[in-house]
Amino acid sequence: MPMILRTVAPGLRILIRGQVNGINCWKSLNKLSVVQFVRHTSQNDLSSSPFCLDNFSIQHQMFHTSVQLYKRNEPQKYKNTIKKFIFNAGMMIDNLVESISPAAKKYMDNIVAGFKLEWSNIKSYWKISKRKYEHPSSYITYREDMIIYNLNRDGIKVAPLLPIFMMPMGLFIIFFPVYFFPRHVLPQTFWTSSQRYKFLSSLHRDRVHQYSVIIHHMNYHKLNSDSTTQYGLEGISLVLSGGNIPSNNDLLTKMRPLFKQPDSPFDVDKMVYVLLRAFCHTIMVSPYQPASWIRYRLRKNASLVLRLDHKLRRERILHNLSNKEISEAAMMRGIDGAQLSREAQIYWLQNWLQLTPGCDDGDVWFILHAMVLLSYNYSELKYQRRVFG
Repeated sequence: MPMILRTVAPGLRILIRGQVNGINCWKSLNKLSVVQFVRHTSQNDLSSSPFCLDNFSIQHQMFHTSVQLYKRNEPQKYKNTIKKFIFNAGMMIDNLVESISPAAKKYMDNIVAGFKLEWSNIKSYWKISKRKYEHPSSYITYREDMIIYNLNRDGIKVAPLLPIFMMPMGLFIIFFPVYFFPRHVLPQTFWTSSQRYKFLSSLHRDRVHQYSVIIHHMNYHKLNSDSTTQYGLEGISLVLSGGNIPSNNDLLTKMRPLFKQPDSPFDVDKMVYVLLRAFCHTIMVSPYQPASWIRYRLRKNASLVLRLDHKLRRERILHNLSNKEISEAAMMRGIDGAQLSREAQIYWLQNWLQLTPGCDDGDVWFILHAMVLLSYNYSELKYQRRVFG
């Protein structure tokens, strides 16, 4: 009797739990009489019995393994179903829009690509911030710093677009302002290549017009300031009027000391709004702000340029930057990043990186003026003539 109980107990335990394998064993057990069952279990070779403890344990383990696999695959199947539904819905919308207007389909694809890029920048920004919080002394590379800069620059435009885009039919809500006012509504990451060329070219033409305001201000002080200021500005003004570009040596030895004077006429903190507005176009800052905010943004962006210059020299990646990255670097420093060739932009940036190694945050106003003086007469022809030596 004890032997029978030890043999039957595992089977009864599985049967009580209602497992499939136990039910199959119960069906097999019903086919045997009690006498046959006792005779069978009284044999010496108990390991071959279908009611052996080892066999029940194996069946029990196999059943629970299958249950775990089912539970593990159930959420994955649910996620795949949702993804498939979203994909099919997206395809239906794409086909509908493309059948109505192929141009609208192109704009929609560009908007979706822009959102994906912005989302990627946001995730990169959080990773950088987390790393900087956990390791304050960690180094932020040039490209990482540019991600932070682009996100801060475009955040004011992306912030209202994201919730609208997530709304039902949100893409159609933002389509009309995006279609008619892309330069003012969309961040630069949403622009197509043709839009980028058109908008950046227009932006640079506008700021070249503002450069003349800054140069006129310098010429005025060349005639109406003290002898030291007149001496520092005379040679540079003569070079500009001749259609040429001043050398780095002239800027550092003649122009830079003028910004160290106590009552310097080139101190942006004391300039009128017309000049502040001109410098806003130089370094791509919105001029529609109070004067105090403009001065703060000008100082901050000029300091950022110096920090990025330091990283470009340290990492030696200027020639490894993509065309878009080169264009961004050029536009940030005052030259045309759209119409100039890649080689012409790199040539100007190389000369710029030779100007700024000895500059610090105390030279931000000098940096703003240097951007204007070095880029005012620069062109593709100047690159071909290798005007920087």
